[in-house]
Amino acid sequence: MIDALFWIFNALALFGWAVLLGFPGWAMGRRLIVGLIIPAIFAFAYAVLFVPLYLQAQGGFGSIEKLLALLSYDPAIVLAAWLHFLAFDLLIGRMILEESQTLQMPHRLMIAPLLLCFMFGPVGWLAFILLKRWKTGRF
Repeated sequence: MIDALFWIFNALALFGWAVLLGFPGWAMGRRLIVGLIIPAIFAFAYAVLFVPLYLQAQGGFGSIEKLLALLSYDPAIVLAAWLHFLAFDLLIGRMILEESQTLQMPHRLMIAPLLLCFMFGPVGWLAFILLKRWKTGRF
């Protein structure tokens, strides 16, 4: 079941990224699908998977050793951690796209930061910040 959920959540995330990358002008897609529905599904699944397991798990967030113990506890906890990445990277991607449109930055300039955010989260955000500073002349 965990494997099936992993693939379903990945497919949802890919759909969200496809909306951001392929349909940047679709406001309802950005706001409703990417900004609400997909992250809400991830948040609900995270709560259902992580919270009950965390209460009985070994480890925690206080040290690397505790974090390793926590993530080694159960594949469902690893899936929940993955959901955390998927949700926040997608929300940051949406923020990047919205802000770039407010600044009237060409979408072709946003492809690289969005793809970097999709694959490497904070690196994509940093790439966007650097592009934004370059565009606005405020370094």
